[in-house]
Amino acid sequence: MQTNVFRVEIYRAIFRDLNPKRNAMQIRKIIAKLFPSDKRWRYLLLLAIIGIFIVLKINFAPGIGRVSLDGDYYYQIARNVAEGNGLSTNVSLYNQGLKTLPHELNISPVWPLVLGYAGKVFGLRATAAHLPEVFFILDLILLYFLANLLVRRAGKESVRLWILNGRVLDIGHLAVLLFGSNRVFFEFTSMPYTEGIGFFFLFISLILADQAAARRSLVLAAVTGLIAGVGFLARVQMVGVLVAVPLVYGIIAIRGDRKFFLMAAVTGLGSIVAMIPWAIWLHSWMDTVTLNAYLGMGSLHETPELKYFSHTVKHKETVSKVKMAWDGLFVAFSSHKKNAYSFSFSWIIYLVPLAAAEFAAHISEWKERLNRIFSARGLLVLVMIISTLIALYPIHSSKRAFFKPWLFGWRHGLPMMMLVTLALTYLLTNNKNSLGRLLTILFIGASLVVGGDNLHTYLTREYRPDPKGPEADVISWLDRQDPKPTVITTHAQILSVFSRSYFHWADCRLNPHHTLALFDHADADYVLIYQREKKCRFVKKLIKQKKIRKVKTFNRRWRIDVWERADELLAEKPETKK
Repeated sequence: MQTNVFRVEIYRAIFRDLNPKRNAMQIRKIIAKLFPSDKRWRYLLLLAIIGIFIVLKINFAPGIGRVSLDGDYYYQIARNVAEGNGLSTNVSLYNQGLKTLPHELNISPVWPLVLGYAGKVFGLRATAAHLPEVFFILDLILLYFLANLLVRRAGKESVRLWILNGRVLDIGHLAVLLFGSNRVFFEFTSMPYTEGIGFFFLFISLILADQAAARRSLVLAAVTGLIAGVGFLARVQMVGVLVAVPLVYGIIAIRGDRKFFLMAAVTGLGSIVAMIPWAIWLHSWMDTVTLNAYLGMGSLHETPELKYFSHTVKHKETVSKVKMAWDGLFVAFSSHKKNAYSFSFSWIIYLVPLAAAEFAAHISEWKERLNRIFSARGLLVLVMIISTLIALYPIHSSKRAFFKPWLFGWRHGLPMMMLVTLALTYLLTNNKNSLGRLLTILFIGASLVVGGDNLHTYLTREYRPDPKGPEADVISWLDRQDPKPTVITTHAQILSVFSRSYFHWADCRLNPHHTLALFDHADADYVLIYQREKKCRFVKKLIKQKKIRKVKTFNRRWRIDVWERADELLAEKPETKK
């Protein structure tokens, strides 16, 4: 309504008479009314900061291929979408043992679908490189408003942090600078990963949840649930906000505001509406749809002869599991190189324990602060805390048996961004603790210096995403075959970007029975053995026992051998070399 009033005023100013000077003056007055000088400066400063990150993104082009394994996996799915083959994969990842490729899959569908359909219009390779960067910029803009909204919900009328000659720098600007220069967030939003689009829906959900509560709006509550559901379908890790919003609405209702019961139900209904097309799709091709089927592709397993692939270390005793989680907590907040949160967030990660300690130290104020958090005005804080805890539970509860032992400093730890933002606003708006504010400012300064240095490293690094050595020759040879062959390789995701053949994932440490099972039960035609892989467990014994035979060698600076399943007849055939 307010927007329509201002629009009418602009029209009146323009058409009152044809005096250009008077018209310009009237329009300037309306703009000044809409955007006071202080607010205009804030937005101009925000635009300047965003402009810097746009320039940095333009100059950062890691590419697609060897530098982005999971991004490669999403890319080949999006390519199938763009080419009209539906939500399907050419890669049987981990120990899925998919018997026919391409195959439908239950991976989070929103990003491959968005990337595929957008790529159909603008070109897939260009879209895969630049669409994540668009979401990166949108994420930073949303984060600006979210951070300042947190300040207002903390009871502060002003979000001013520092003033020079009447020019204001607020906490939102700091949040944008800090997370825009986060090395992990910056890198993975320049490749076709789900972080950019995932945080886009997350931030919108948080802002809408707050606005729905402030206005007691059932419509906004339903939209919040819908957006949160889409966010979950974009990145499973965003399940936290899907659960947290109706849960917190329910808590507020129990505390006396009964309308929030209805808002919680409407929010949940909105999420269900978002899930219905996905549920219909899964039931159209999966024999049994379990809860795990909604949580990711790990539940898709077609070859019983293959052992289920576990990413995590298994513990038979509860005591050992608790000890492992406790040890992980120390790693998370240590300076443990790439495993700790500090690898991603630098010094600002320590704002979280600092804020927790400051809160705990003021016992006399607990009741007042908790009452504010458990109210409609302060629910955003509680929603963000619960969302973060749910999102990060998987990486805190289990040590990894594959890839990295802990993922706190990797992209899986990025939801910690919400707690860091909370800590940032809490410490900087707490005028009673000057020491806490001083430490916060020091941590911010140190983080910005480290972040700038990290971005400089990324911008000057040379990325080589394209096939290397004899890989291009292997890809050409595979793609000339009709029908397209199915290949076992440790480079499945990478090769799937450049080849239209089909691939089974393998790892050097896998049991050789895994390789035989793929040949005998999942229609694999070849296994690729890179020069350094002959001693790998998944093929070493098979070569020695002559259960596979070499059919071709590609040599360009180093070798890739192509092997196939051998029997008594095949063992007598001569090798061919290229």
